[in-house]
Amino acid sequence: MIEYTYADIIMDPEDPRLEGAIGKECYFSDYPKKLLDSARNNSSGYLDCLTNIAKEGVCPFVDKKGYGRCLIIIKKEESKKYVPFESIKEFVDSYTESREEAEFGSFEDKLYRCGMWLEEKATGSYYIVTELFGDGVVIGDRKMETTKEGKEYITINKATSWEELFRDYCFLDGAPCGKEVEE
Repeated sequence: MIEYTYADIIMDPEDPRLEGAIGKECYFSDYPKKLLDSARNNSSGYLDCLTNIAKEGVCPFVDKKGYGRCLIIIKKEESKKYVPFESIKEFVDSYTESREEAEFGSFEDKLYRCGMWLEEKATGSYYIVTELFGDGVVIGDRKMETTKEGKEYITINKATSWEELFRDYCFLDGAPCGKEVEE
């Protein structure tokens, strides 16, 4: 459930929180307590789209019906909850969804064309996924080990687990490397 407080109430038409607010859903009222209660209860009777902000007058916030109100609260979006992937299919499907929305104009979008790339959260570095396993993925040479057995050298790529992937990496569009779950 989304929390609202008196600090969310906007009464000044010059408030910087209003930048980009036209066209968004807002709770409207002339009374602070009624406004806060309607936002906390997600009351549809007080919810409408902000269409205009009048710089002069007593009721600067105009809804779709043309009514002006003294106070608004911009409706907050429900935050999405993610958990680690459990399979290769979930990872690939999520990667594909993320990629399909890209316009292929930015540097990151161009990387998409060259394979499955991820961004490490801590450093902002880009790493390519080189192998997919049931328990995770191999990311570039992050976990490559070379050992000598007799006269031969053996290179082993250890998988980054789904939990590590979720914790330490994101897709190039900033989406988490995990699946969305319903609360």
